[in-house]
Amino acid sequence: SSCWEPTSAVAADADGTNVLPEVETDFFMLGAPSLKRLRRAYVSYDIRTAGASPYLSVSALYSPEATSYTALTPTLVTTTTQQRKPVAINKRALGVGLKIAQVGASADTRLYGIEVEAHPIEKSR
Repeated sequence: SSCWEPTSAVAADADGTNVLPEVETDFFMLGAPSLKRLRRAYVSYDIRTAGASPYLSVSALYSPEATSYTALTPTLVTTTTQQRKPVAINKRALGVGLKIAQVGASADTRLYGIEVEAHPIEKSR
């Protein structure tokens, strides 16, 4: 079955709609409820082209009550093997929630892991 061995022939659903996966994480406090210096997110992924130039966009929110995401850079472009790429956050916040969305059809998209580099801010600062 091509479900287990994706190819560019299955970049769209049976009705012709492109498959564009999207993942939203919970809001993570990343330890004690205090301000952190959020440096970057690291995304481990593999996205294979189906003839176009698909990519993954990463965005973040910085409050559990927030309803709109802020786009982060860079976008994550097509690969030929699994990659682990940094995406800059550079924000002070209590925590972070991330959204990873695919733009453009791909032959195969795999998300292996999401990590966040964050450090507590000293209370005296």
